[in-house]
Amino acid sequence: MNRNGTRLLPLWVKLSFALTFLLLLAGGAWFFRAHHKQQESEVADYLWSIAQIKAKQIADWRAEKLADAAVLTERHTLISSVKRFLYEPSEEEAREISRRLRPVAVRHHFEDILLVDAAKKVRWSLNDKLTDAHQGYADTLEAAISTREPVWTELHTEPGYPFPHLSVVAPLYDPQADYAFIGSLILISNASQFLYPLIQPWPTPSQTAETVLVRRDGDDVLFLNELRHRKDTALKLRIPLTRTDLPAAMAVNGVTGVVRGKDYRGVDVVAAILSIPDSPWAMVAKMDVSEAFAEWQFRSLMILGHILGATALLGVIGLVLRHRLLKEHYRRLYRSESALRAAMERHSITLQSIGDAVIATDAEGRVEFMNPVAEAITGWSHEEALGKPIEEVFRIINEESRKTVENPVTRVIREGTVVGLANHTLLLSRNGREIPIADSGAPIRDDHGEIIGVVLVFRDQSEERLARRLTEIRLSLIEHAAHHSLDDVLTRVVDEAAALAESPIGFYHFVGHDQKTLALQHWSTRTLEEFCRTQGRGMHYEIDQAGVWAECIHQRKPVIHNDYGSLPHKRGLPEGHVPLVRELVVPVMRDDRVVAVLGVGNKPTAYTEKDVLIVSHVADMSWEIVSHKLADEALAESEARTKSILRAAPIGIGVVADRIFLDVNDRLCQLTGYSRDELIGRSARILYATDDEFEYIGAEKYRQIREHGTGTVETRFKRKDGTMVDVLLSSTPLEPKNLAAGVTFAALDITERKKANQALAESESRFRIAFASSPDAITIIRLKDGLYVDVNEGFTTATGYTREEAVGKTIMELSIWHDPADRDRLVAALRQDGHCENLEAVFQMKDGSLATGLMSARIIHLQGVPHVLSITRDITRLKEAEKDRKRLEAQLLHAHKMESVGRLAGGVAHDFNNMLNVILGHTEMLLMTMEPNDPHRAGLKEIEKAAQRSADLTRQLLAFARRQTIAPRVLDLNDTVEGMLKMLRRLIGEDIDLIWEPGSNLWPVKMDPAQVDQIVANLCLNARDAITGPGQVTLETENVVLDESYCADRLEYVPGDYVMLAVSDNGCGMDKEVQSHLFEPFFTTKEVGKGTGLGLPTVYGIVKQNNGLINVYSEPGKGTTIKLYIPRHEGEVPGSTAVGPGEMPRSRGETLLLVEDESAILNLGKTMLEILGYTVIAVGSPEEALEAAEEHSGVIHLLITDVVMPQMTGKDLADRLKMSRPEMKTLFMSGYTANVIAQHGVLKRGVHFIQKPFTMMGLATHVREALDA
Repeated sequence: MNRNGTRLLPLWVKLSFALTFLLLLAGGAWFFRAHHKQQESEVADYLWSIAQIKAKQIADWRAEKLADAAVLTERHTLISSVKRFLYEPSEEEAREISRRLRPVAVRHHFEDILLVDAAKKVRWSLNDKLTDAHQGYADTLEAAISTREPVWTELHTEPGYPFPHLSVVAPLYDPQADYAFIGSLILISNASQFLYPLIQPWPTPSQTAETVLVRRDGDDVLFLNELRHRKDTALKLRIPLTRTDLPAAMAVNGVTGVVRGKDYRGVDVVAAILSIPDSPWAMVAKMDVSEAFAEWQFRSLMILGHILGATALLGVIGLVLRHRLLKEHYRRLYRSESALRAAMERHSITLQSIGDAVIATDAEGRVEFMNPVAEAITGWSHEEALGKPIEEVFRIINEESRKTVENPVTRVIREGTVVGLANHTLLLSRNGREIPIADSGAPIRDDHGEIIGVVLVFRDQSEERLARRLTEIRLSLIEHAAHHSLDDVLTRVVDEAAALAESPIGFYHFVGHDQKTLALQHWSTRTLEEFCRTQGRGMHYEIDQAGVWAECIHQRKPVIHNDYGSLPHKRGLPEGHVPLVRELVVPVMRDDRVVAVLGVGNKPTAYTEKDVLIVSHVADMSWEIVSHKLADEALAESEARTKSILRAAPIGIGVVADRIFLDVNDRLCQLTGYSRDELIGRSARILYATDDEFEYIGAEKYRQIREHGTGTVETRFKRKDGTMVDVLLSSTPLEPKNLAAGVTFAALDITERKKANQALAESESRFRIAFASSPDAITIIRLKDGLYVDVNEGFTTATGYTREEAVGKTIMELSIWHDPADRDRLVAALRQDGHCENLEAVFQMKDGSLATGLMSARIIHLQGVPHVLSITRDITRLKEAEKDRKRLEAQLLHAHKMESVGRLAGGVAHDFNNMLNVILGHTEMLLMTMEPNDPHRAGLKEIEKAAQRSADLTRQLLAFARRQTIAPRVLDLNDTVEGMLKMLRRLIGEDIDLIWEPGSNLWPVKMDPAQVDQIVANLCLNARDAITGPGQVTLETENVVLDESYCADRLEYVPGDYVMLAVSDNGCGMDKEVQSHLFEPFFTTKEVGKGTGLGLPTVYGIVKQNNGLINVYSEPGKGTTIKLYIPRHEGEVPGSTAVGPGEMPRSRGETLLLVEDESAILNLGKTMLEILGYTVIAVGSPEEALEAAEEHSGVIHLLITDVVMPQMTGKDLADRLKMSRPEMKTLFMSGYTANVIAQHGVLKRGVHFIQKPFTMMGLATHVREALDA
């Protein structure tokens, strides 16, 4: 039988099958390769465009920051202020520098600004971070000094600034000193404020795509930003350059272009690589190969499937043909019928699933088949339309003439050919909609070529037309804006929006920067001509006074009022305003602010979400044009005022003939990077990247000019430096009828506008992610029964319930409300107002724990069903932190209170000690000359005692104020306290036991021994006074380590090693009220005359002056324990150098220079010193001292000078005199040094000092010590 079958197949049939098969394979292979190449090209172009845009943005940002720094280096007033500060630092100059630089930091988003002197030392910080840890600028500083221009540092971190940052080093030169280098400004930029947000976003949704910024670091490639697929990588992830398959390694090795390789995860990626201009950085924009070519994989499978299907079909046809030749006639008919039914079934399935509408009719034009798409467009179901004439189901008219168009089915049946629908054809659907359609009808023929039916294929062009119309509007607005005023542009925008929304009313208003005022701008042409006569353009008024249309500003989203008359909160309309039936108003958002509103009204039918999308698109798209127009007009006004560039146009303008430049303006030179001489006489080809682009733009532009008189095209210019700019090119002939005479063109740079559009798309993408990624708990609950419809990850994280556990359950089933009264309050607010804001409530989690949340909720409608959208923020930790903050504020307030009282107490010391010095000195000298039995001696002794007590009181005041001048040394507290025990036992009396419990191996401390005596004596006296009758006072010492956990709740405590000295008694104790005033000067609970109220304040001041801590434990009736913590000193205790009292030292023939501005003390000191045998030169001011030293020809052995004097301090005087008399020694005297010779009261090393008031013995001793030093 096979041989018979073979013989029945003619040779030409076999050859035809073979040729068809070969052609099918060849065509399929060619089609496959062509599509593959196209996909690779699309991916490469996509990645390359993203890399170019981001690289350009980064380069512009770096250049902008360098320009900001360069401006600062030219500010002579700033340089003068810096120079004064560096040479003579003062708070006033520091504030002046801060006043000049803080606005710069705020305006340009600098994290901090440092001032570095010529020795590379940080002298000033805007944020007071004066530390030597700023090392990131050291190497760059040398480069900046050598180039005399601002220079960037590398992206880095350091202890003072642990976050990734980079700085501009701006050298400063003194214009008044031949531009000598005086220092530098370091402008620190936080990478997370601009650089990272610029790098990381991807313009379209993607699972794997990311952009990476890298640079070479030795033999490694260093990743500069956080990566999408690995956390904590910025400035930390390094990969060896030997990884040649790594795109990042290729980038730092100089490779540019689109490559394939493996990324840091080892995943196959395709990446675009290019370097960042003027930087060591490279940009890598990459995407996983699996995602980049996912669409191609699907398409390749489809192509392969079609080829295989076609091959299979070819084989089936061959088999059918072979069997037809072998079978009998009726068998052949049976098989043919079966094959036809199978084919019809396959075609039916195909027609049911394709995206176009399909209607099939019989030869009489009656409907036999409709697919679902055709049902949706026509409004007829398959069952309803079956058997009906095609003219009844498929009614079409001409869009322009409104006349009925001949049905294509009729034409196909009549002409027997494929026919297409004419342009501007509308389909009248069953529900009255007019739908623009396109495509064609074709005949269905039987085996004999007879027409047995017609298949009609068509599609709804509404969306295509809308998209095309929106694009046309955008281009026309751009072109319109280039040649018309802002008023004309706004009118055009409103007219277009109203036309698209089928609304007779339209308006466009600006919103003030304060978000509180409105500026009425424009209404549509129809509104002003046909409806509204009210005046208001240019008027400003509060948003709160506006009508209900302003709700879109408050809600920051579009609002629709389809039944304006029923709104309960609407305001009245001004006189002449058209009555409103319905309105749609959308806000224009920029930088999270409403900048304008676009509204339409009185549409014949209700506004829908489609209207919202259309008007929102027009509003958003038009704002870019309007904002640029606002900026352009503002610039034009500025240029008109200054008259500095009257002949320069804001856009590039030129004249060409045969596309050769005849003339250009400055703006075009700026736009292209070429000078005027470089352009004139040359072909415009130099501005295009390819010959194809050059030829296409020329042909399109001249075609438009010939047809319309002008030509407008959008293209890209290639600048001289190789970068590309987007331009809108508008051209018009010099002579309309003679193109050879030349063409004038205007080139508008729309690069930033395109970037803004891209940024808008990125912003919208981020907004779509907000619900899913919000850390707050967001839920959607059906109002009628409390059923959870949806919850976000923030809800599941906060409550512990999974999404599956929550969705489908009710609030009652989950028992989420801890207090039902809170739920009732929410329900009441929703019923009354439709929303609830900031409801604080306690919620129960899945594990039974409780958490405090702040909830806001609003009723929304989903498919007509009311639901509650709620957002709840967990404020449990915030509430706890608020409690901690209040407690810490109380501690800080107490510390400030004590510090303020201390400053007041210390302020009186200087003058008081001067007066006491006079009293004590003269009293002492009188007693020295008086006989022991002199009757006046007792009175003088009382005067001396009273003055001494006053001096002690002053010392206590200075000790409390931490302004007591001290000479600390390393000592063992145990030894010091043991030396006082005998005196202390006499001090507290015999009825009170003194218990001494010294700690073992006590650490050394560094204090003035006299201060130890003061605090121990004062504490023991207070303990004695707190005990009535017999009692006990305990002294103890101990080594103590205060850790961070102990210091966490004590604001003034610092963790570390301390030596603890405690004084305890079993006296009457104190309540909290008394303890709160314990360290205030002159506060006492003792009877009048029994206490000064300075004992414990003195202890407090001494402890604080030595960086120590103090703690009081007391309860009424249970005694008191006061613990002092003195910081441990790292070192050994030196041997004792105490010297016992001896005779009063006298002169050895020395000459002294005595300087004191108080004449009484000057005379007293001169008398004492002369009694001691010294030659004294006494003067009353620093100027007299300088003159006396210059006039005195002999040796001056010692300068004795007051510290605080008018015109010049004692230290400055000593420094001046040392220049001419370096061998002269100095003894300072003062009642209060004011940190001139002592820092925080501690004498500087090698300084000799005597405290006022002093005795003759004290003066003699200190003078001799200073002379013998």
